[in-house]
Amino acid sequence: MRIKLISFLICFSILSVTISTVILNILFPYRNGKTLFNLYVVLVTLERVWETFYTTKEKEPRKLAGDWTWILVIFTYLITGLSTIFEFFMFPKGLNIIVSIISSFVFILAFLLRIWAVNTLADQWTT
Repeated sequence: MRIKLISFLICFSILSVTISTVILNILFPYRNGKTLFNLYVVLVTLERVWETFYTTKEKEPRKLAGDWTWILVIFTYLITGLSTIFEFFMFPKGLNIIVSIISSFVFILAFLLRIWAVNTLADQWTT
């Protein structure tokens, strides 16, 4: 039951982000920077799901062991992601290239640092 709940929430989150992005792309076809934003949303969603649920050393990473925080984490990611998507499309702002470059750099650097930390910690690493 608990594994099914987590798996359902993962699928629901991915689908809701994807469907929201597609619908908003249709409703706002002339939004500047939407291709880059869509690519960013897909990459961040896949990276967050992969890192949160598929890099753990636990035998059953999607099993709730009396811990309600997994559900809270999923809903927090979902609400944050959907809020970001809706804000991008519904409240247009100009694209700030410097901020975009810096944030992309930080995103890639954080990902690489997590991989480095996992490799460095080896057997001591847990999620």
